[in-house]
This record gives sequence, C-alpha cells and structure tokens, in this order.
Amino acid sequence: MPGGYSAVFDVPTKRGVAPLVLVGSAGAFVVETVGWPGRFHAANGKLMFEGGEAERLTHDLLRRALELKRQLLRAGVDIHVEAILVATEGVLVVSNGDVEPWRIAFDYVTVVTPQDVLAFVQSRPSRHPARLTGAAQAVLEGSLVGIARAAGG
Repeated sequence: MPGGYSAVFDVPTKRGVAPLVLVGSAGAFVVETVGWPGRFHAANGKLMFEGGEAERLTHDLLRRALELKRQLLRAGVDIHVEAILVATEGVLVVSNGDVEPWRIAFDYVTVVTPQDVLAFVQSRPSRHPARLTGAAQAVLEGSLVGIARAAGG
C-alpha cells in the first residue's frame, strides 16, 4: 500500500469486526464504509444524513476503534488509533468555515469520500517508529511470532 501503510482486513473486536485497519507511522485507522446515497453534514457536533441524525454510524465505529485500542494496549502496543467513515455513495456537505472541504471531522471519527481516504491518513502527523507499527500490525494479524520479531525479541 502506498505511503508506508499496511492494510489488515477483518479484525475481530468485542464490538464487532473492523473490516479494514490501516497501520502506519501516524497510528492505526479503523476504516468502515457506508453506502447511503444522499447528503451527509454536521450539525451541533453530530453526523446528519438527509436531515436526520446518523450518529449511530459514528458511535458504533468509535466503539470498535476504542476496543481495538484496548486490544493493542493489552498486547503491550501503545499506538494512536482513529476511526474513518467512508461515505461511498453520499455527498459530504461541509460549512464554508471548514479548513478541509473534503472531510467532516468529529472527535476521533472523520467522515471522508473514498478518493480522500489515503490523503487524510497521510496528512496525519507521524507519531510512531516502524518497530511499533510493525508490532501493532502483528497484533492485528494475530501473530505472536510477528510481535516478538517486531519488538526486537
């Protein structure tokens, strides 16, 4: 995958399966998609869809991301975790005051279009050395041997 990120698919958590997790120097990104045709926007700190709340989407995704963070911590890997919701069929409507018109950002959950996923991930600050991101990938893939190798053991 471009940009030094690795993709891990179908990662089980206590809050359901994370279909895609991208792991790289900025951390781990839990990526889920929603294929609803229509308009997404933010209002009063909540995700809205066609005039109604779509808060459940961000809430469920955030719970999976937090559980993934817990799983990594239990394995001894302290890495930054964020959640990305990809609106595959919808249109993102952002306010004129938004700095980046291709995303809607909430605390720990960002909504983007499919063509902007990689740009968003690569725009995040680098936080972790390759040793740590390798250990995170190994945990997500369920390989204890990989964890020991990535940690230098």
